[in-house]
Amino acid sequence: MKKPQTWVTFALLLAVLGVQGCSDLGSEPTLSDDEDDVREESYRYFFEHNYSGAVGNQAGLFFLEVNDHPHGSEPDHDPSDMFMARFAGHRPRVKKLSECTRSAYGVLDNLTGESGIIISTGLVRRLDANRIEVWGGYYESGVSASLNRLVLHRVFGNHWVVVTDELKGIA
Repeated sequence: MKKPQTWVTFALLLAVLGVQGCSDLGSEPTLSDDEDDVREESYRYFFEHNYSGAVGNQAGLFFLEVNDHPHGSEPDHDPSDMFMARFAGHRPRVKKLSECTRSAYGVLDNLTGESGIIISTGLVRRLDANRIEVWGGYYESGVSASLNRLVLHRVFGNHWVVVTDELKGIA
């Protein structure tokens, strides 16, 4: 009679150890672990790679916009203050979306009236442990804007690099 009881105990022990041991094997980092780093790299990429009339360091001012709600179900919003600190001292200057006014004629700084470019990132979606997709683009005016699909790849531990830039729309 003790053999079946020993067998059941042994089977339960294996089952518990097997479940516990396997639970970590397939775990991937959560999106929130990487989302700020991916957004930062996407913004920096768009600073240098856009089709505006003021590409790269010729632009005097960038405004950052986050649109992370599916199908525009919520209004676009500013990045957090903590996120914006990543761009302290950056040239050209970087400000929040709420610090500008957007019209069909352009983007103007609410304080100085200086023209600038809005750089936007949308939904961030993990493709696998080392690849993430981000939709984004720029807005300079009603006749100078883009929609791009970026794919970023993790390199050197936790650094992200844009490996694919698909232009989906341009004005």
